[in-house]
Amino acid sequence: MLSDFYRAQAWKYVLAGVVFVSAIKIFGNQFLPFITAYLATLSIYWFSLLWKE
Repeated sequence: MLSDFYRAQAWKYVLAGVVFVSAIKIFGNQFLPFITAYLATLSIYWFSLLWKE
């Protein structure tokens, strides 16, 4: 079961790499706003996990 988890994580990283490489090819000069928006979204997601009501 643990090996399935590691395999899924590895696939997640591979697919994320494919998405970023294709984003570089598609967006070209506009990659900086793309990565900035991604990092902003990711930071808000992580912050929301820490939010307690």
